[in-house]
Amino acid sequence: MEIAEKPVKNQRFKYHLKGSFFSVLLLIQVLLIGLSLVFADLMIRNLREGEERRTGNITKHIQNEVRHRIYRSVLVTLNVAGDRETVEAFRKQDRQELLRVVTPTWKQLEAHSISQFHFHIPTNQGIVSFLRVHKPDIFGENLSAYRPLVVKAQLDKKTVSGLEQGKSGYGFRACAPVFYRDQLIGSVEIGSSFSEKFLQYLEKDYGGKWSVVNLDRGVNTLTEDKMILGTVNLTNDEALTSAHHVPDEIQKLIKQGTPYHHIDRSSETVSLFVPLANYAGDFGLYMHYEYHTQMYEQIRHVIRLSVLICFIGLILSGIILLILYRQVTNPIHELVKETEKIRNFNLDEKVNIRASLYEIKTLVNAMAN
Repeated sequence: MEIAEKPVKNQRFKYHLKGSFFSVLLLIQVLLIGLSLVFADLMIRNLREGEERRTGNITKHIQNEVRHRIYRSVLVTLNVAGDRETVEAFRKQDRQELLRVVTPTWKQLEAHSISQFHFHIPTNQGIVSFLRVHKPDIFGENLSAYRPLVVKAQLDKKTVSGLEQGKSGYGFRACAPVFYRDQLIGSVEIGSSFSEKFLQYLEKDYGGKWSVVNLDRGVNTLTEDKMILGTVNLTNDEALTSAHHVPDEIQKLIKQGTPYHHIDRSSETVSLFVPLANYAGDFGLYMHYEYHTQMYEQIRHVIRLSVLICFIGLILSGIILLILYRQVTNPIHELVKETEKIRNFNLDEKVNIRASLYEIKTLVNAMAN
């Protein structure tokens, strides 16, 4: 009895070497694209973090320069307040003698951008200007109404320093009480203006558009109570327009003493707002610095570089796999032909198959022998 052979079921899927190589090529290219995207993302993050660090460094630089000028004023003020000859002339309230004594000191200070050198005396009517060394012909007015820094220094009998708004605008000021035999005889003040010169100094290191904005405009009834205290590389009208367009939430941060920066992609500029505290610790003004950032140009360069690397990688991987595919498949095709000859008992012809891969060459040599 013959046993019927079971028919062999047709395989549903036929796997070809070409499909395997194509799958490997596809996986490699997906991997290359993924790595390029990761590389680009990391580089862009580093660029953004670098811009963040730059704004932080600029903020620290501004704050350090402000502190340095205030500290310099304090040192000079304390030195003058402790000078015996100066105290003696001031005690006698001899204006001409005091002017003679401090004039050499004033000439040295003036050479170092000090713009104010002022003596004040307490009276029954309030604190009165005794001698402006920088303007000796102007004296005698009552300062109590608009010079709170001087008032605080004499009332507290302590040195007071910081930014303060006066008739000539904001300045880096320090005021120290002057004593004779432990009795308060008045106070002396040293200051430098907070204006374009300071901004020009900052602009040397950080080029761009600078402005100083007074948020407390209208608080003091002064002739120089302006909103824009100084500008560099832009007009007062431009600075005023920019200041009026600062959103309320940013102004709120400034008044809290929190620096803020905004990167505008359309214009590729960075706007930095640095709040500055006055002598009382209130943040009534800020510095606005706007500069062109190279970040977006660098991002475009990173994207172009990533696309180029990815494209070259795709081309090279395709070429390498194509060469490898041919080195595998061509000898196999030749081996199939030789196998057909053997099946047909055609054994006269010598097996002559070129193979580059060691494993394929071993198989060819085994068949040839």
